[in-house]
Amino acid sequence: MPETIQSDVPPGVASLVGSIINDIQTLVRQELALVRREFRDALHQVKLAGALLGGALAVFGLAGLLLGLMLVKRLQHYLLPNQEWACYGIVATVFVGLGSASCYHGLRRLTQIQLVPQQTIETLREDVRAVSGALSPDRTNGTCSQ
Repeated sequence: MPETIQSDVPPGVASLVGSIINDIQTLVRQELALVRREFRDALHQVKLAGALLGGALAVFGLAGLLLGLMLVKRLQHYLLPNQEWACYGIVATVFVGLGSASCYHGLRRLTQIQLVPQQTIETLREDVRAVSGALSPDRTNGTCSQ
């Protein structure tokens, strides 16, 4: 029986290029999946924050209306008995101030949500460094690394 002799022949250039292309395709797919996941997570956070803010706005709106009517009646009863319009003006001014402060803080919170996928950007930087390091010649002794 003839024996097959295996020699350690280095892979050809075509197989190396094919392997590099397959690795790049896999890397791109993984990066795209990561970007999709990060955008989905950020969008979910924005939706949840919007729903919570909307529900809170409805409840506070109703409570504010009732509280405002109560305050107007108390002001009219104790301070300005014949000036109902002034009582409404005072209460409305206080509520506008409170609403403005609430709006300011809510907008600040919304601007803190990052829609840019930071994790993906960092992994892309690492991938570029790794690929460029593997493909660049060895600069220390002036020869190409093999």
